[in-house]
Amino acid sequence: MSGKNILENLKEIFLKNGHDEVLLLEAGEEGISTPVLSVLLRGFGSVSNLAEGEFFFAERKDAKPDYFVSRIRILPEVDPKFVSILCLKAGLVNPDLYAGCFEYDPLEGDFSYVLKIPLVSGLSEKELTEIADSCIATALSVSGEYAGDFIAAGKTGML
Repeated sequence: MSGKNILENLKEIFLKNGHDEVLLLEAGEEGISTPVLSVLLRGFGSVSNLAEGEFFFAERKDAKPDYFVSRIRILPEVDPKFVSILCLKAGLVNPDLYAGCFEYDPLEGDFSYVLKIPLVSGLSEKELTEIADSCIATALSVSGEYAGDFIAAGKTGML
């Protein structure tokens, strides 16, 4: 399952909602192995902040279910001296979240909110679209609620 048709439908939803910087990256582009819907989110967490949303279907090779992933990159670069503050703040916030988590990726050097939803087999395209749309809405809502605080911590080192 690549979910490309569903991602194309979601791309149209983003465009209709006023997001003009939406790309559907194909597998093989920029080293990715599955299609990814990429959306630039302006004014996210603060007036001047740009966040990037990445949304995709992930397939597993084992017997476990596939899943849909929403990843909102809040800080594309984290000053190394503030990593511990961000991780501490994430450790305090994550237990209170009803879904997903905030995380620092040491390989990419960025800080994001990630929500993964497992998918059962046999779902129709309509059902998958509804699940993906709901996952995206939840990820945007949760990450948006805390983004300003994480941006401040990542730029000033203050909790």
